Amino acid sequence: IGLGASAISRLPQGFAQNAADVGNYSCAVAAGKFATVKGIAVSESDRLRGQIIERLMCEMAVDLAAIANTGIDIDREFSDAIESLAPLRDNGSLLIDGHRIRITEKGRPFARIVASAFDTYLPGSQARHSPAV
Repeated sequence: IGLGASAISRLPQGFAQNAADVGNYSCAVAAGKFATVKGIAVSESDRLRGQIIERLMCEMAVDLAAIANTGIDIDREFSDAIESLAPLRDNGSLLIDGHRIRITEKGRPFARIVASAFDTYLPGSQARHSPAV
C-alpha cells in the first residue's frame, strides 16, 4: 500500500494512485477520506505479464514455463514478444533457450526494452513510460 502524495498501491485486484498534488492529498487525508484519484483493474494475463517483467528487471532472467504454469499456451501467448526480441538475441544481448530468457551482461543496458516486449499496454501508450535508453 502506497502512502503519500502520488504513491501507487499494488493490490491483487489492480493498482491505485494517490493524488499527486500534496495539497489535495493532505486535504483528503485531513478530512478522513481516501486520497486515491485513479486506479486500474488487472486481468490474469496482466498479472502474469507483470511477473515476467518483474523477473526480467530484477533477476535479468525468466522461465516463462515456470511462471505460466496455469495452463496458458506459452508459445501462442508470447510468440509476438519473443519474436520482437530477435534483434537483441542476434546481437548477443539476450539468450533464449526454449521458454527461458536471460539478459546477458552486454544486454543489461537494454533490460527495459526486453521487459517492454511483454507489456501489452506499452505499444499504444509509450508516453506513460520513461525511455528505456
